[in-house]
Amino acid sequence: MSNILFIIYLVLLSIIFVNSQGSPSSCTFNGINYGKFSNGSYSALSAESGSNPQGKYRYYWNICGVANQCRGNGVSACQIEVGSPSSPTSVGLTSQGSFSTSYLYGTQLKYTTFSKCSNGNYRTFVMTFICSDNQVISSSLVSPNDCIYTVEMSGNAFCPTPTPTPTPTPSVTCESSNGILINSSDIITCIGYGQSMCTTSSGYSCETDQINGILKCVSPDNSISCVGNQFYCYTQSYTCSVDSNSYNGLEVNGKIINSTYFSS
Repeated sequence: MSNILFIIYLVLLSIIFVNSQGSPSSCTFNGINYGKFSNGSYSALSAESGSNPQGKYRYYWNICGVANQCRGNGVSACQIEVGSPSSPTSVGLTSQGSFSTSYLYGTQLKYTTFSKCSNGNYRTFVMTFICSDNQVISSSLVSPNDCIYTVEMSGNAFCPTPTPTPTPTPSVTCESSNGILINSSDIITCIGYGQSMCTTSSGYSCETDQINGILKCVSPDNSISCVGNQFYCYTQSYTCSVDSNSYNGLEVNGKIINSTYFSS
C-alpha cells in the first residue's frame, strides 16, 4: 500500500496547472516556454476510429490559449464534423489545462471539459510534444478514442535547451619570500623587472642579470618560483604580484592583502 501511495505522490508532483486564463507568458514547463507556440490555432484531421473513417472530423486547438476557430470563450480545442454546418464541439477548456510528463509519453499538455460522454469520460484533448530535428512544427492526425482526443506535435522547438557545464576555476596559491612562488593547475606566466630568475618544478629556468631588464617566463609546469624585487605573475583567473620597494606581502588581483600567502 505504501508503494502505491508513493507512486501516486510522484505522479501528483509531475503535474503543473496552466494559468487559468491560458496566458502564454506563464506557460512554462520543464524549462520550455510553451507560451511562445500560442499562435491562435493548430489544425489536423481525425484518424480512422471504429466506424468513423479518417478525416470525418477536423480539430482545432491552441497551446496555452484559446483556439480562434472554436468560437467559444475559453475554448482551447474543438471538434468540427467535416462538411457539417453544426457548431464546433468543445473538447478542451483553457481553464482546465495541465502539464504532465512521463517516461512513456514525454511532455503532455491536456485540456479537459465538463462535458461527459456516454462512456463516462469527459471530453479531453491531449497534446504530446516530441523533440525532433524538424525545423517546422508538424502534427499527426488526431486519434479520437472514447472521447479522449490525442495528437502528437513534433519539432526541434520542443527540445530542451542543454544546460552548459560550468568551467571550474583553477586553484591558485601564491607565496612571497624573496620573490614569489605560485602554484596553479592553469598556465602560469611571470614577468620580472630588474635582475630576476625563475625556476619551475621540473627544473626549467629563465633569468636576466640586467639591472633594468625585463624577464618573461611561461611555466610548462604547475609551479614556478621567482627570485627578485618585483614580479607580476598571472593565470587565467588570478594575478599575484610582489614589489619589495612599494609594499610588503602580496598583491592579488590588484589588491594588497597584507599577507605573504594566498590560496583561492
